[in-house]
Amino acid sequence: MRVRELAIATAKSLCSSYEAQFLDDTVALSALGIGRDSAGQLRIRRVYQFDFSDSGNNRRKGYILMLGVRCEASRMETDEGLH
Repeated sequence: MRVRELAIATAKSLCSSYEAQFLDDTVALSALGIGRDSAGQLRIRRVYQFDFSDSGNNRRKGYILMLGVRCEASRMETDEGLH
């Protein structure tokens, strides 16, 4: 549950930095696996998906990759693709 809360906070922060609206105030787990952190330790890898709006009239997808309790990557869908 703690990792999900961290992913929500990360998504909110990401949306805020791009002046986008974080929709539904939640994230959904879309993938689960195992990966190694920078120290070589095995960690649970989770990919969370969230929705945001960059215009107020649309709905786009964003993704947060969590390795253990750390955000390893984030992406937001734009007209040009994922950023």
